[in-house]
Amino acid sequence: MSRSDVNSQMCHTPPAPSDPADKGTALPVFTTVFTHCFNASHQLPYLRGERGGLHGHTWQAAFTVVAGSLDEHGRLLDEAAFAARMTTFIDARLANATLLGHRDPFAPIMDGHGKKLFLFGGDYDGAAWPTAGAVALLLAHHAHGWLTETADRADLHLASVTIAPSGANPTTWHNPAHALVPAPRPIPASALAA
Repeated sequence: MSRSDVNSQMCHTPPAPSDPADKGTALPVFTTVFTHCFNASHQLPYLRGERGGLHGHTWQAAFTVVAGSLDEHGRLLDEAAFAARMTTFIDARLANATLLGHRDPFAPIMDGHGKKLFLFGGDYDGAAWPTAGAVALLLAHHAHGWLTETADRADLHLASVTIAPSGANPTTWHNPAHALVPAPRPIPASALAA
């Protein structure tokens, strides 16, 4: 099963920050969400129980792209070009594949039988095991390149990638540089001393 959707929406500008040091910080006001579903199996052998063994999911990926303005065509970006890169990568590398950690004992066996395999810690070295968070991080890593290839705008950014494996809780990677929600303020040392 493979499906892609694009949803655009206008967000309200949040109230101005109360901290004077934050004045002038502009938050994005437009978002586009790209979604794509794919089927893949994975295992996390360090876990006990059914989640540790080889099992499959339908994975829903959602990419949120943000900007403070629209382009000359009234869009954030060329949605078709971004969606094409997204679906090409996911369908070629992850869809109907087995996602394993490079230290998984099944990896050489499956590879030896010519099975479609994606190795975390091998094909992608940003994470060692194929958790939902690791898949979100992998897709965020690639989505930054897809944005660069499809748009030449300094105000356009990837805000988040959410992965929702069927039967499991969704996990979201948030871009720390361009989050839609303000980062928590640190507690001043003077407040801790009291």
